[in-house]
This record gives sequence, structure tokens and C-alpha cells, in this order.
Amino acid sequence: AFALRLDVPSASDWVSRNCRGMMTQAVQQIARFALGCSKGGNTPPYSLEEPPPPPLRRLQITTCTENKASIALALRLGATQEGVLREYELLHGRWVDHACFGLLATDAATTFEEGML
Repeated sequence: AFALRLDVPSASDWVSRNCRGMMTQAVQQIARFALGCSKGGNTPPYSLEEPPPPPLRRLQITTCTENKASIALALRLGATQEGVLREYELLHGRWVDHACFGLLATDAATTFEEGML
């Protein structure tokens, strides 16, 4: 599994202020590549002399339950909310809950084929 944090302050805050839609595009490409849904499958930067690594079966996405933009992004990817991680992170002096989403390779393939992403 691969864990993807969508609310890392230094990256996502800057991107959300300066690059409308860029975070969605970036996460889509990461998901496509990691789950083997990109055109042509996994392609270089892997050595052409070795076979590429197998794609992952699932991505796990976590974000603060108060971060509506990141929750919307996870849902746009076709991820399913699997639960809430209570008091998961100490943020600005207080404990916050995180929503946990899972995106399986089979779900992503359907989402990508239907043109949702």
C-alpha cells in the first residue's frame, strides 16, 4: 500500500493558492502510475534492462476531516471513505481527526476508463 497525505501544509497550501487544478492533475497522475492505469503501464524512469515493478493494489489517502478541498479531491479520484482516524495528528496545538480513503486498482481502472479522471 502507498499512503498519500493530501494536506501537507507546505505543499498543498501553496499549490491551492497558486496553481488552480494542479493538485488534482498531480494526484491523478500519481494514482494512474502507481496503480498501473497509465497508458502503456509503468514506464521509465525505471531501467529499460529490468522489468518495471508491479503496480500497487491500493492507495491510502488521509486528510484532516476539516480539509474539504482534499476530501473532495479524494472522492473525485474515486476513493472510498473507509473511516476516521481519531486524534490522528497534532496540528497547531490541537489534535485533529483524519478521514481515511482507499483507492483500489480495480476501482481506479473503472474511474479512469469512464473518463472521470
